[in-house]
Amino acid sequence: MAISGSSSSGRITFGGLASGLDTNSIIEQLMSVAQRPITLAQRQRNTIETKSAAIGKVASALSALQTRVQTLNTTNTYRTRVANVLAATADANKVSVSAAPGASVGGFTLNVTALATATKATSAQAAGSAVDVNAPLDQSGMSPTVSAGTFSINGTAFTIDPATAEALTSAASIGATTTAAQTLSTAGLDITPAASGTFTVNGETITWADSDTINDVIGYINASAAGVTASFDTNTKQFTLTHDTLGTGQVITIADTSGNFLEAMKLVNGGGGVIGTATAGTDMPSLSDLVADINGAALGVTATVENDAWARPNLLQIAGASPVQLGSAADTSNFLRAASLLSSPTGNTRISQRGLGGLDITSDLTDSRLSTALTQATGSFKVNGVSFDYDSAVDSISNIISRINSSSAGVTASYDPFADGLTLTNNATGAIAVGVENVAGNFLTAVGIIGATQSIGGNAAYSIDGGATRYSTSNVIDDALTGVTITVRDTTSQAVKVDISVQTQNVVDAVTQFVSSYNDANKVMGDLTKYDPTGKANGILFGDGTVRQIQTNIRRPVTSAVAGMTGSIRSLSDVGISFGAVGSAVGSTDTLVFDSAKLIAALKSQPEAVAKLFTAFSPAASLVAAGTGSIASLSGTPTQATKSGSYSVVSTGTGALTATFTPNDGSAAVTTSGNITAGGTNTSLIPGVTLTGKPVLVAGTDTIAITATQQGFAKTLFEYIGVLTKTNGMLTARTDEMSTTMKDIDEQITKMQARLDVREQQLVKKFSQMESTIARMQSQQQALTKMQAQTGGNG
Repeated sequence: MAISGSSSSGRITFGGLASGLDTNSIIEQLMSVAQRPITLAQRQRNTIETKSAAIGKVASALSALQTRVQTLNTTNTYRTRVANVLAATADANKVSVSAAPGASVGGFTLNVTALATATKATSAQAAGSAVDVNAPLDQSGMSPTVSAGTFSINGTAFTIDPATAEALTSAASIGATTTAAQTLSTAGLDITPAASGTFTVNGETITWADSDTINDVIGYINASAAGVTASFDTNTKQFTLTHDTLGTGQVITIADTSGNFLEAMKLVNGGGGVIGTATAGTDMPSLSDLVADINGAALGVTATVENDAWARPNLLQIAGASPVQLGSAADTSNFLRAASLLSSPTGNTRISQRGLGGLDITSDLTDSRLSTALTQATGSFKVNGVSFDYDSAVDSISNIISRINSSSAGVTASYDPFADGLTLTNNATGAIAVGVENVAGNFLTAVGIIGATQSIGGNAAYSIDGGATRYSTSNVIDDALTGVTITVRDTTSQAVKVDISVQTQNVVDAVTQFVSSYNDANKVMGDLTKYDPTGKANGILFGDGTVRQIQTNIRRPVTSAVAGMTGSIRSLSDVGISFGAVGSAVGSTDTLVFDSAKLIAALKSQPEAVAKLFTAFSPAASLVAAGTGSIASLSGTPTQATKSGSYSVVSTGTGALTATFTPNDGSAAVTTSGNITAGGTNTSLIPGVTLTGKPVLVAGTDTIAITATQQGFAKTLFEYIGVLTKTNGMLTARTDEMSTTMKDIDEQITKMQARLDVREQQLVKKFSQMESTIARMQSQQQALTKMQAQTGGNG
């Protein structure tokens, strides 16, 4: 029986049918033995991968710790100051004090006897015009504009009639059935209109056709510059033209120039004569009219127009023998408010609290009612040297004030309606005049600023600790004490006490976070390197000398004194940071503990010593032997160095120097450049260090080491962790090395697997051939046996 079938993997599908052997099992067992090197390699790779992840955990924990250490390595963490002002109730909020980082800790007293004031230039004359007592109220210059309606005095109401406009109305109905929406030819007009034509209104020509409606023509008129409003009364069937300007003195002139539209509207007759009904415009009453009405009402009061501070008749006074009652809930006119009478003190005499007339600051300059006319329509002026242009047809007083205030002139401009004047106030206090100048035109003269006597500002006066009086041009005093800014808002009745202390909470928070991160990192490394006596729960990095060394190295500065520190603060335990008190139980000293009270006490008594304990750095520079460049020697101390590291100084044969500083903490390198001459010196390449050139300049490289003769705890630890975690640092190198090893193992596994695949195919082929051979032999034997049986039967 021939057996040739095989599976897709190359294995015999019906193995052993001929031989009786389980050939698949035999092959699997042979391949399992051959697979052992791959299995071992995979285990090795998994172990390395697990260790690499563990190293990553260590690096991550150290990076988190370095972030906390960085805060401790920042000088301002310890130099932040708090200033408290202790004052009597009467002087509360009159003084505030702030202290810059590093300001001296302590207290002082402050007495303020004068505030700094700013120079003011105020109009020397009334900027606006007084009220016109004989003009209609809406044209008199009163502000706000007086509205029609009623007002009351002592319970008696007075009426202010509104101004009305000139109007011209059809002499009669223009058609009993006429509507404004029909075309003129079909509107049923009494007078049939021509097919088309033109007419004028106040000199403006209007063109029409009989296909237009009355509404169309109304629209033509109202859209023109005739200054009238046309309308049609659907009840009376009359056409009306009303002047747009209220009051007397307005005229409406009309004429048909072709056609007969105005005749059809019964405004003119066939001969062109005006037949429409004219209604004359009327004015509001004047202030004089109201005064006469009040005085004639027998109320027991007398109304008079009085002079204001500028000796102008510009105030309204109502006086009587008993208290004068002004206004009622039923009043509909704003006259009493516009006259500034409602805000006057109650009593027998009520008088306007501000001028009735004055400058109109919202209208353009042409209509602003300036008391002194502008000499030209456009011009310019300067305030404190800053130039401003104006156009009387466009700019208003309000607009000009806004432009001044938003400029760099350093003043604040304002208008006082009570004084009817402008004021320019220097933003800066002190005895500094406001510079004003008309450049073109007379704007500053017109508003009374030119020629005004300025009120010159004064200086603040104060004393510290009862000493001599000091002066300041500003109420913000920043030169009294170094690092201290004093803001005064009022004079004090007595000296106030100011206490400047360390902001201890910032430091406590920073140390608390550091201790937590340190313990986290220490626990991560401890768990990963722990030893289990049974051998069943050892840490994945058990026996890893590198991690154990890191634990030792980050612990050493915590327990050691900082070199060069003297006095009572020399190590972290002196400020409350330790692994527990002396004599602590075994196993309890692996965790860092923090006594915040001890730190706060140290900060209050010796703030600079605490800062130095963490951040001190005293650098020194040295030239490393065997350099090949142009530097022969150096001297001095690097004054701007803030961290240890090394300079690689590349020299050219012409004296050009390029120095690259690589910090030990793993931070970015910094490059500077300079020059040196043969036998000469360079003092700028490394500030504070003098480099001396060789007698003959050469191309090459010298190394200058920057080391620390004294280095605070935080700076030391930050630098060490930086070396571990930086790119190409120790931990990165470890994980890179492991990655390379895993890659090599992966390649080995791939190659071994390929060889095993070939070996398996070879085994399958051989066993298949064996089964086939056995099957043929069995087939032949069966044939022979059959033949033998047949031969025996014949015999």
